[in-house]
Amino acid sequence: MTGAAPRGRFLLVDRSLWPEDPRLGWLASELEAKGWRRHEALEGIDLYLANGATLPVRRPRPDLLVIGEWRPSGAEIAQVVEGAESGKACAEHLVRHGWGRYVAVHRDSTGDVSVLRDPTGSLDCAVWRSDPLRFIADDLPDVADSLLPAGLRIDWSSIADYVAAPERVVSQLALTDIETVHPGCLARLTRSGLEQALIWDPAAFYDRRGSISAGTDLLETVRGVVDALASDHDRFVTEISGGFDSAVVAGLLAGGPRDRLIAACNFHGRWPEGDERTYAHAVAERHHLDLNCIEKPVQPIRLEDFASLGAGLRPAMQAVDATYDAALADRMVRDGATASFTGQGGDAVFYQAAFPDLAADRRDRLGLMGLSPRFLSDTAQWTRRSAWAVARIGLRPHRAEIQSTSRHPWLAASAALPPGKRRQIRQLANAQIYWGDCRRARVGALLHPFLSQPVMEHCIALPADVLAAGGQDRAFARAAFAAILPDIVRQRRNKGDLTRHYGEINRLSLPLLRPLLIEGLLARNGVLDAARLEAELTPERLVWDGDYGRVVLLALLEVWAQAWVDRLGRRHA
Repeated sequence: MTGAAPRGRFLLVDRSLWPEDPRLGWLASELEAKGWRRHEALEGIDLYLANGATLPVRRPRPDLLVIGEWRPSGAEIAQVVEGAESGKACAEHLVRHGWGRYVAVHRDSTGDVSVLRDPTGSLDCAVWRSDPLRFIADDLPDVADSLLPAGLRIDWSSIADYVAAPERVVSQLALTDIETVHPGCLARLTRSGLEQALIWDPAAFYDRRGSISAGTDLLETVRGVVDALASDHDRFVTEISGGFDSAVVAGLLAGGPRDRLIAACNFHGRWPEGDERTYAHAVAERHHLDLNCIEKPVQPIRLEDFASLGAGLRPAMQAVDATYDAALADRMVRDGATASFTGQGGDAVFYQAAFPDLAADRRDRLGLMGLSPRFLSDTAQWTRRSAWAVARIGLRPHRAEIQSTSRHPWLAASAALPPGKRRQIRQLANAQIYWGDCRRARVGALLHPFLSQPVMEHCIALPADVLAAGGQDRAFARAAFAAILPDIVRQRRNKGDLTRHYGEINRLSLPLLRPLLIEGLLARNGVLDAARLEAELTPERLVWDGDYGRVVLLALLEVWAQAWVDRLGRRHA
């Protein structure tokens, strides 16, 4: 099994309030002893990069630092930020004229510090204080334990939120006294915490009355993103699951330099309903790719599969399918790949959700004439409602229909949009979970082209009823990418079903899962009901329970909590 890389890639130390803090020398020595490298940063701010971190660092002007990959849409970065008089202006220019995976830090003439996290959220950004020092990092490296907030503890109410809605992990932490900058936000560091403002507002890209881009525009937008991401790597792999989204990515990669795409992999289930090799082979044959088919092993969960990811800033929910995660990570190491492409996020950007409230979007855009008999019939058939029910939804007010308790700022910003578009933006916010920690992310870059800023902006601009025209999920995208897809995939409507696969894994894992969860920290702290778990964790329930992922998620959260209890205990020992 591949070894895990050290936690964290970058650490910024703001020492401007007390440049002579005696802890600074100790911290520098500890970091350097563990392979961290010191880089030129801003006045009063030190930057350290972890051993093996490949994040580029640029200082386009004396008061601005950009960590990570910022890609210009036109002019280069120095020109883009030239003349920007404030941190807010710099952030607006960076977001408007480029895209990528980055965090930007600005220090103004008064010493105030502001931090921009790019709109994808692909590079995490935590902020905390250990007075008078302030820290900014993508994770919480062990070496900084003594400089974490004195009152740091696990927030069990947030763990309970994760259990109820796992996507909340992207917008809230289960650790106290640490804050994160939200994607697309600019945060100003103050003595009392962060003051955040939305710089990249997804709702601003929707134009209900504007012209509808041709499918060729979408194709070229995605192609440009895929080519740009691939250009950073000499060797990469891609997965061909058999579904639409991964087929698009594979098709575009196949049109580039073939020697760099070193493996196309299909992970399939043991039972027929979870075996999508027929579709994956059609994609591979269409583009003359060798397909590596790997059966997903049916074996018990191991605690070390989760524990090895450690007590990170957030639970590593991208590793919930531990055997797949380990197999692809091993393949990347064996082949010397530095990146893995995925089709994740396609269901959100291309609009896969079948909800009848799409009728409200249609009326919002076209008025009553939009609720034509053909539209009502198509939407009714797709959503399994009557045409009358769809019509009623289209005729009623829609402003307050989609409720969410998520703290993600995109959701409040999109409140005035019609429900289908709000749903899409909520799905895009939730999809940031795909950038989380896992084994394959520790051995190479996880590349999700559909969650890039250019693709999100392009698809948010398109009305939801256009994306799902004719009562068909991904209808607009199916037409846009028709030239690079085999018909069997382009016309496919069903999906593989791995319920039996994961149900069997859960059954085999019962000797571990029962004591882990019934006697664990989550139960002891009121997050889980031990008596209810006793009834749920039985072979009969786990084999055929459609909510198979919930049990594994609970195990992952339990292991994460145990790791943090141990880490905090060592800190105070």
